[in-house]
Amino acid sequence: MTAKESARDLHNDPRWTEVQVALRQGQWQDALNLLRALEQDYPDDPRVRSALVDVELRAAFASESVTQAPPAPRPWTRIPRRSLTIGVLVFVLLGLAVILYQSYVQFVLPSQEIATRQQQVAALYQEAQQAFADGDLDTAEQRLNEVLALDPEHEAARALLSQVQQRRQLAAWYEEAIALEEEGRWAEALALFQRIAEKSPQYRDVRRRIAALKERLQVEEVFAQAEAAFAAADWETAAMLYEEVRSLDGDFRKDHVIQRLFTAYRNWAEEALAEGTEEGVRVAWDAIRKALRYDATNEEARALRDAIREYLRGLRAFERKRYTEAARYWAPLAARDPDFANGLLARNLYRVYVELARQSEAEGDIPQAIHFYSLAVELPVEDTEGARERLSFLFLLITPTPTPTPT
Repeated sequence: MTAKESARDLHNDPRWTEVQVALRQGQWQDALNLLRALEQDYPDDPRVRSALVDVELRAAFASESVTQAPPAPRPWTRIPRRSLTIGVLVFVLLGLAVILYQSYVQFVLPSQEIATRQQQVAALYQEAQQAFADGDLDTAEQRLNEVLALDPEHEAARALLSQVQQRRQLAAWYEEAIALEEEGRWAEALALFQRIAEKSPQYRDVRRRIAALKERLQVEEVFAQAEAAFAAADWETAAMLYEEVRSLDGDFRKDHVIQRLFTAYRNWAEEALAEGTEEGVRVAWDAIRKALRYDATNEEARALRDAIREYLRGLRAFERKRYTEAARYWAPLAARDPDFANGLLARNLYRVYVELARQSEAEGDIPQAIHFYSLAVELPVEDTEGARERLSFLFLLITPTPTPTPT
């Protein structure tokens, strides 16, 4: 045992305190008994040896004063003055030594122990701070507990220990949230990451993960809405929602979303075409082209795109009153699909043929006029009465009138 450790242990030994009390009360024998017991436990401690010598001397003097008979009158007259002076001086020096030693033990040594303890506390706390900064929570916690063992009132150590415990909790939550995210339980993972962010907004990559999970959950929500619209045959809404899914996360169920987009756009084109209006044809044109972006090899979609393109070219010619050109686009299309655009093609082609027939009439080309009126009345439109009337009239014009035979 080192001298410092012996001094620390003796200072904390209650028997040493009892010795001090017995000395102050003049109970020399009690103090002597306690010191002899302490000498067995602290054989190398100079304080015990010195105090033992002093107390033995005092106990001897006390014993002599009790057991010896009253001294003869003026016994000092028989002691040489020089010896008496030396004895008194020795006694005074011993007393002074005892006082100095007790002062050292009571004041100097404790001050040294306090300074040493403070240095140990400061060094341990600095190690704890560095370990905490490095993320070594085990070492940080160990050093902080050592600090508090030496100084239970160390507020900074208590505060840092609380942070260590909080950091441990955050780490446990973080690992759990990562596991939930990997399992696809995104809502639960997001809730746990948000819980971490409430405690420590800058903890690791929590903010980035929260943003990513919010986006993923948004994708899931939009995808669910798209699926519902698709199931309800709301092709326009479904297509718009699937496009939003792709804009949020192009890899989210990629093959499924692409197939849905193709189907939704194709069906939307067919639905718009079935409206039988010019606007419906234009909507169908945009939709079918978008469908082919997701499946450019689909033959049915390509055929529908080509048909709509031919119709729009004929419409552009018709609006410019180039009726022959319009008929060149529309007639083959009508032959392939007489009910194209829910009869819109047939109705417009009827108007083209009628205009061409009128132009032929104006030019005096009756056979050509009859040809166009004949094409018009053959189309599947509800009202062909006007063409039929003109056709009948023209037939009368070209039919020879029989010459009456004289009777």
